[in-house]
Amino acid sequence: MNIFIVEPYTGNEGHFERWALRTCEALSRLRNDVTLVTYGGLSGGPPEGSRLFTVLKAAPDGEAPSDWRYHKGKIRMNSFRTFFRREMRELRTFWLAGSVARGQAQSILHFHDADPMLLTLVIRIMLGPKRARRPVIVAAVHEITRLSTAQGIKRRVYYWLYRRSLARLIRRDADGVLVFDPSLKQRLVSHFGLNAKIADRICVLPHGVGDPVEITSKEEARQRLELDPNETVFLVFGILRKDKRLDLAVEAVTGLLGCRLIIAGGAHDFTEATVKELIQRKGCEQWVSTDVAYLPEERMHDYFSACDAVIIPYDSSFRGQSGILTLACGHGKPVIASNVGSLGQAVSEHKLGFAVEPDSASALREGILRFLSLGPEERAHLEERVSSYASLMSWDNTCREWLDLYQTLLAARGPCSES
Repeated sequence: MNIFIVEPYTGNEGHFERWALRTCEALSRLRNDVTLVTYGGLSGGPPEGSRLFTVLKAAPDGEAPSDWRYHKGKIRMNSFRTFFRREMRELRTFWLAGSVARGQAQSILHFHDADPMLLTLVIRIMLGPKRARRPVIVAAVHEITRLSTAQGIKRRVYYWLYRRSLARLIRRDADGVLVFDPSLKQRLVSHFGLNAKIADRICVLPHGVGDPVEITSKEEARQRLELDPNETVFLVFGILRKDKRLDLAVEAVTGLLGCRLIIAGGAHDFTEATVKELIQRKGCEQWVSTDVAYLPEERMHDYFSACDAVIIPYDSSFRGQSGILTLACGHGKPVIASNVGSLGQAVSEHKLGFAVEPDSASALREGILRFLSLGPEERAHLEERVSSYASLMSWDNTCREWLDLYQTLLAARGPCSES
């Protein structure tokens, strides 16, 4: 099968490149011809000559790598300049993907978390309406925050345009829409009032787990990170957004003897200064350590290897699958997570740790205390269940289900006909 994976932001901080690499590698191992279409290429991963897939870059020749979210070394998420840079990068990437895949009727064009305004524009101008000679278009939707009411005139206008474009994408332009959480599909169906036939285009599929790295021992990782070998270490990891409720995690561990919370990840809504201010305000400096920065993969893996459990304290608005859960399971680490969407469902059904009530520091603390009460054998059994789940949800296994979806959509298109 000829598959084009479209992800503009592989060179940026966060999960973007990891998702693209693991997906393309797995689909290639499953004997498919895979092309990754991105803006600035890959910053990591295997050397170019040893890759299993092709990489196409949309950036102009000679453009230096840069993260669209930063200006003069600081994150500027709400400025028009940041918005314009992001939109232009996506437009160039989508246009390149469309131009390369145009006319390839038996190809899959899979857009990862694309802005539907730009995507529908490119589809209408370059690829045209659904027909046998157009590649099958799959669009992934990872979150639904823009379905809610926005603050400020400019953001309200953008959200309105975004919702109209997303509705068109689901109803008309895409052959299939991929989500990783059943509750996310339910919200899309109810918000847009989709009938059963159109709702069937929204497919709930799993997210892959794990990375092809050699996991180091807890002792070695703690030595490199200069952590106390005798403490029980809890980890909050990832881009530091408001919906991750760092305040709940900080409050929950305060006063627990022999315990340490590590907050590690890139600044976003929280910066290093605001995180430290939060810790000082809660009076828990002796229980909390921070590493607020974009962390290379080696250091990221050390943090997961060094900890005893991972805390995922999303607020009740969160929907979708958590990339942090997949990282924790890939390292065999139990989780204490908010019981929201597919995150809480996976933790509860597969017994990966403890799912707790969201938006509650006391509930999170209770989950931490339950973990601390486990004996050595109980912890070992818990880690075995987590590792078994990671094997079940490996990238190869989950991408086989993606391939089933691709085949179904190709079959629904019917035989190629001249137009």
